[in-house]
Amino acid sequence: MKIPVVTAYLLVLAFILLGTLTDSVIFPVETIPRAYSSGKGAGVLYPLFILFIMGTAVFAFSMFYRLWRHERRSHLKPQLAILTTATALVIPGGLYLTLGTWLALNLPTLPGDMVLAVGVLLLGYGVSQWNALVEGRVIELDFRYTFLMIAVVASIYFLSTGFLFGPQGLSLVNAVMVVALAIVSHFTYDWARTFLDRLFYQRQFQELRANLRNFAREAGTGRSLERHLALILRSLCRSFSTSSGFIALKEGEGVEVGLSPASTLLVRDHDWTALSASAAKVLSSAERKGDLADMVVLVPLRVRGEQIGALALGDRVAGASYTREDLELLEDLADQMAAVISTIRLQENNLRQIDHLVRDYRQREREVQLGVQALLAPEQEIEFPVPGGLERGEFVELVEEALRRCHDLTYLGEHPLARLRAVERSLTKEEGTITHLDRGRALRDLLMAAIDKLKPDQEEPKHPSREWYPHIIVHDAYVVGIPNREIMSRLYISEGTFNRTRRRAILAIARALGEMGKET
Repeated sequence: MKIPVVTAYLLVLAFILLGTLTDSVIFPVETIPRAYSSGKGAGVLYPLFILFIMGTAVFAFSMFYRLWRHERRSHLKPQLAILTTATALVIPGGLYLTLGTWLALNLPTLPGDMVLAVGVLLLGYGVSQWNALVEGRVIELDFRYTFLMIAVVASIYFLSTGFLFGPQGLSLVNAVMVVALAIVSHFTYDWARTFLDRLFYQRQFQELRANLRNFAREAGTGRSLERHLALILRSLCRSFSTSSGFIALKEGEGVEVGLSPASTLLVRDHDWTALSASAAKVLSSAERKGDLADMVVLVPLRVRGEQIGALALGDRVAGASYTREDLELLEDLADQMAAVISTIRLQENNLRQIDHLVRDYRQREREVQLGVQALLAPEQEIEFPVPGGLERGEFVELVEEALRRCHDLTYLGEHPLARLRAVERSLTKEEGTITHLDRGRALRDLLMAAIDKLKPDQEEPKHPSREWYPHIIVHDAYVVGIPNREIMSRLYISEGTFNRTRRRAILAIARALGEMGKET
């Protein structure tokens, strides 16, 4: 088969070269518009060209037609039908155009061009579908995605052309060029990105980025487990000439999924013992009850000796009974079905794990980038009001001292921060004699209020994010008194990150106290 195909490609190349360099195949007729067949003249080699084109089309059609007629596998037959139809369209379209040119008939070329275009598009789609089927890929969504992107890019080009050049810029030639440019832009995007990755990324990251792009493109394109089971059940019912049946999957002590031939999803929560079996069997009249009332055959689905589901089929339409050979065939098919189900479930589990790893990687990558930015951009001094004529560093040290002994009211009552105007203002609400304990209590409440201002707006999650670190570190270390190591272990951070976050949190509290004093 390879030799005729290679020969056909070489002959096409030869005819193209001869038609381009000489007038021996085809040449333009200047006095007649090109929209008609007679607008192109036939050279001395044109009959051979017609014979080659028609012979190749008829050969391809006959080959695909024979394959379609003799193919018994239901999933391959539609693909061969597309290829057969595509080559069948080439024959009338090619005859219309080539004979019109050879006989110099004044026939418009548009009908023949349209038929050939449809045939070529179908042929390309059929070949893509066949390759995807052989490789085990699903490409329907790729076609929709590609068509949508090309339409969007072409629309943008059309709008830009109309805006820049006006209505005269929207000619047929420009329309063809715009669509061609949209196609080239779409199909060269991935190539350009891959090429640029080679310039800016190391080899291991190039391969990683390429694999992630392929994974993102293919993830979710496969059918769901229910859809696979529906197709399998429909094929089995057709093969065994029965109109009823279901496939049930076991999950714990109940049945997870049941499917009828009409792909109706059934959820069953009954005892599994009725569907348990050691081998394929014909059900007795006593066993045909409940969900098995209309069923005749029960076949277990097993993976590594454990039953994960069951296949049940009803009476045959013609009234024939199930033979021993039928039961053996069903057991073989059940083994293949169980392997497919196990693989799909494993794939779904792997997808969840990959998604978790990607999310974790993105979070850690963001933390690394923030850390790098912090190293490259040194911390700037932040100006804020400092009460009592204190230096900024001295005031921050006083705040940290007060936080360390925030539960000692006697110490806080004699602390320099107890003279803050914000503390004095809160004491004006006290009745009677104001003691140093009242002053210490007022300072402690002020510190707690400043710590609470570090909280993000939302509720604290089970696994705190980075924005929660300042409040958690200051609150747990000074208010609750949890050891630093336990806080670092809870947040999964290093000692360096802990110290930097605590230092910035204390600075934020000091700034808040200074601003409170200024407002007072």
